Amino acid sequence: MINQLSREELVFALKLSDRLDRYDEVLQIIKLLSMHDEQLSDEEFKLFYISISPYLYPKRQSIEQLKQVNLEDKRESDQKFIQNFINNQNFIIIRECEEIIQIVERFQIKKDITDLQKYLCFTIKGDCYRYITENDYGNTHAADDALQAYLQGEEVLSRLKNLDFKNRYQLNTKICMLFKLIGDSTKALSLYQQIIEEFIKQSQIPDLKLNDNNTKKFIQNIIDNIQLILQQNNISEQNYQDYTDLNYLFE
Repeated sequence: MINQLSREELVFALKLSDRLDRYDEVLQIIKLLSMHDEQLSDEEFKLFYISISPYLYPKRQSIEQLKQVNLEDKRESDQKFIQNFINNQNFIIIRECEEIIQIVERFQIKKDITDLQKYLCFTIKGDCYRYITENDYGNTHAADDALQAYLQGEEVLSRLKNLDFKNRYQLNTKICMLFKLIGDSTKALSLYQQIIEEFIKQSQIPDLKLNDNNTKKFIQNIIDNIQLILQQNNISEQNYQDYTDLNYLFE
């Protein structure tokens, strides 16, 4: 029935599904909208962007939790069941990411695409290729494709002047996660340090309010990742206190 809706009805259904947190419906509607000649508005495109992570997260989380299970303590039949479940979830995530990338590419060829939408397109593609990298260890190209998409998004981002600190550096944290995923903790640590250094500079600008809870959580997440990399690589935190002790900025 949804296939028979007009564009206006699809947009209404899109906003309703978003309010109800029905992310599977959001992506289904977006897929149909991508086949229309008319481009999405920036607001509609943002709904597409923010729906992807919560839609895929339960599947990614279930895999991550099962990977923590000590299979040696399980019966052989249970070991096979758990491994088959992980393999099946991996396949589903990869297939869905590839479909999302196809949707994005349909939007990218539209002539009236805005810079914000270009940025979101590259970010979505980077995220999807990163998720593929997580779940398809034999795919040597996915990580390269993710990094290329993120860097293209970064280039477009430089033209967008109306985004706040968190928006502008969220992309860099995604690149850090990619570097961590492929085992390049040195690059991840260096980039995290750059983000902190830029935040410290931004915090010194008069009347620029960076003391809200969302910004605190964003910076704390970066600090947690820096500390995790230091622990995993047996690096003393003492030499990185300038990047991990930032409470004075929020006083």
